[in-house]
Amino acid sequence: FARNYNRWTPLDLAAYKGWTKTCQVLLKEGASVDLTDKNKTTPLHLASSSGHSRVVELLLEWGANVKLKDGQGRNCLDRAVENNQILAAKAVINSPVWKEALRNATMDPMTGHIETPMRKLIKHMPEIAQRAFDKCLNYGHEKNPDRSEYEITFDYEFLDDVYAPWIAEALAGETGSAGDATPSSDDDDAAPPHAQPYSTDANVLKKNHPLYIMILSERESLLAHPLVTSLLQYKWNTFGSFFYYLSFFIYCIFLVFLTGYMISSTPPYLFNETDGINIENNNCSLLSQPYQQPLFARIGTYVIIVLAAFNMLKELLQIYQSKLNYIGLTNLIEWVVYLTAVLLVINYNDCQKETGYRFEWQWSMGAITLFLAWFELVLLVQKFPRFGIYVVMFTDVLHTFSQFFIVFFLFIIAFALSFFTLLQKKFPFSSVTKSLIKTSVMLVGEFEFDDIFNDPETPLMYPEASYIVFVAFLIIMSIIIMNLLVGLAVDDIKAVQEQAALKRMAMRVELALDVERIIPHFIRRKVFSRRRTLRPNMIHSNPFRRAFTSSYLSPQALQKALNPELVKIEKVKTNQDRLSSQMRKVKQSVKSMKEQSQKLESMMKAIVKAQKIEW
Repeated sequence: FARNYNRWTPLDLAAYKGWTKTCQVLLKEGASVDLTDKNKTTPLHLASSSGHSRVVELLLEWGANVKLKDGQGRNCLDRAVENNQILAAKAVINSPVWKEALRNATMDPMTGHIETPMRKLIKHMPEIAQRAFDKCLNYGHEKNPDRSEYEITFDYEFLDDVYAPWIAEALAGETGSAGDATPSSDDDDAAPPHAQPYSTDANVLKKNHPLYIMILSERESLLAHPLVTSLLQYKWNTFGSFFYYLSFFIYCIFLVFLTGYMISSTPPYLFNETDGINIENNNCSLLSQPYQQPLFARIGTYVIIVLAAFNMLKELLQIYQSKLNYIGLTNLIEWVVYLTAVLLVINYNDCQKETGYRFEWQWSMGAITLFLAWFELVLLVQKFPRFGIYVVMFTDVLHTFSQFFIVFFLFIIAFALSFFTLLQKKFPFSSVTKSLIKTSVMLVGEFEFDDIFNDPETPLMYPEASYIVFVAFLIIMSIIIMNLLVGLAVDDIKAVQEQAALKRMAMRVELALDVERIIPHFIRRKVFSRRRTLRPNMIHSNPFRRAFTSSYLSPQALQKALNPELVKIEKVKTNQDRLSSQMRKVKQSVKSMKEQSQKLESMMKAIVKAQKIEW
């Protein structure tokens, strides 16, 4: 066939224009279905980019190769998604070669992350991604969900592609013909012995994971899909639960001993002042009475040091894996807790070891350490989906308050300075610092009105101005500002509650990926599985196994997820899509009839002219 200046063949042009009949004629006459132009685009690429789903289906029926890539490494499915051609993408996913179409990878020049067709579908076409998820579920010989033999096989090749060989092949630049690349075997469930992840950066593997992309894109329906829930459960049951609960248990032991140490130890102010000085100078022989450190505190010293050292080693491992992405509030609090806990329990002389005496700075630091340690426990509980939603509410409200705090604090300064100026004779306002503290306390209702304004021993020096400022404080701070804070908190909590299901799913994903991130690759590679076969009826008939299995994977949940009940608007949309498809077919038939009528008319005119018949 002839080519134009773009090296397009007639089939290229027909595919680009969506001329299905022309494509059929050209293919029947021997047109090559996979010829490429100067940009390495094929007729299938052009039809996919233009959204001509019927041409795409026709080319696939004639054996068009979905593995072929254009000059930028994109295959037909990539081009359909990037051009927002839903019908073309749907035609590719519904074809028998849908797996080959999904086995492609390109590098995003903006982020430097791996891009695959599945990731693009999740971001831009969630309904097509859900169709692909459905096709990753294979039923066994028993398809009745009420029978005990009912089983489903989940294929995670495109959802958990860390060790996918086709990603490495694509990144190696093997973008030639289909024969250049080694196809992935559908029979290999485990990762090869020497398989390597597509990135050595653990943070990239987390943030570029399809599961994490669903969180960022807020794809609640995809997160609730049985394929996703089964993968999360598999990751959690395989290694996530062991490592996470072990780490959580160790921290709880550390917290118990730290709390017990502070409770059982004697505060330094209860020691005789002279004895305290002698202990600090390591002169135990000069003590007025014998002192002995409690047994729990003595044991707790060694337990706290050992557990703090273990946790700091764990944090160093996370720093090695996460690099700069390690920096965060939670990790900072952990380091402060572990370091200050060690400084708290360390004895700096023999006399201190014998008596259990803590220096003043140690005791003050211990109080702060204890608070931060329990606060860190709250942040750890956040990772539990059942309780974490309430911690999310707290952190959201705290974040909103931190944004409003500057304005809030300016009002406190304004009234504190006014009270200091007018009421310096009163002890709570005798200095600027005390005035700031007292003004802040007054916000929660502790005014002490009679002691300040009606005390006969210290009458007001400027009563008129004092009452005016106090009334202004009541209106602005106690009514307006406090109600504003309540309103902001209510809005934040309402927003979290509206997305509670999505937040819980997101926490499950983050927990699974965070635990997976700290596990060495040789362990992850060993337990990696591309497929998993599940018999939900046998699992949920066993009470013990049911307790450790996600309710999302019950037979009823699987059927509901795979066959969801449509709401009214979805039913209308489905009917509209069906009518649109029928209208397209009618339109095509009318167009074909019109073309035939024109041909008949031309033939009749030619016959009339040839026979010289008067018309």
